[in-house]
Amino acid sequence: MHIWLQRWQGSLAQTLAAQILQALTQGPRAWLITPLDPQGFPYLRLGDSNVEHFASLPSRPQLLAGSWVEPLLPSPTLLIVGAGHCGLSLAQIAHLAGFRIWVQDDRPDWVTPQRFPVAERLCSEPFAQLIPHLHRIPQLYIALVTRSYSLDCQILRAIYHSGLTPHYLGMIGSRKRVQTVLRTLAQEGIPETAFS
Repeated sequence: MHIWLQRWQGSLAQTLAAQILQALTQGPRAWLITPLDPQGFPYLRLGDSNVEHFASLPSRPQLLAGSWVEPLLPSPTLLIVGAGHCGLSLAQIAHLAGFRIWVQDDRPDWVTPQRFPVAERLCSEPFAQLIPHLHRIPQLYIALVTRSYSLDCQILRAIYHSGLTPHYLGMIGSRKRVQTVLRTLAQEGIPETAFS
């Protein structure tokens, strides 16, 4: 086993730590490059420039050209649509599993810090107003735990028409409810395969 120890101190280290934090919370995609040279100091490569160069950087930590290269991966974000009892339990479990939690419900009295203390963002505005923010989340998961199938249709319709492509999209409901939702959307021209 080889162990590399390097002391980070001073303004250079503080700047690098701030850049790492920003990359993990707001993007863009970034890699921490640690030159394995006592005179070298770690630095970040951001995914905003020279796309061809960044395509060659690894998706997992590895040794590359005399440097240790680590991709900085933000915690995934789970958007829970519906602030009822299912949403409450799901928020607690997902938070324990390492997700950043967002909760959306059109009932402001239900979307409160007292009910959802682990939530990073609470949204009582209409779902469609969230979409521009959701496009900026690199690892987005969405769970629909709403109070009605008409709300499910409304949200799935908005997701489809916005081109949003979350890593995961799930909807709670009986088989009949799910079939009703998919049939309703199919009648509007949205293929069932859009949500497969």
